[in-house]
Amino acid sequence: MSILILADRKKLSLDESLVEFFPEFPSYGKQITVRHLLTHTSGLIDYEDVIPAGTRFRCWNRDVLRLL
Repeated sequence: MSILILADRKKLSLDESLVEFFPEFPSYGKQITVRHLLTHTSGLIDYEDVIPAGTRFRCWNRDVLRLL
């Protein structure tokens, strides 16, 4: 809801690409928009599915980017 409020207030656009918010994201992120993320249509995998079972570590944003 907060993202939609920001879009309504013209603070961001639902059509902005992922790399505008995460510049270090791989280049395929240019095709993924905020709208895709909100509607779960980005095609990104669930990063928790690629973490080996039994692994226990603190997962930081940079770790998720490496997994994706």
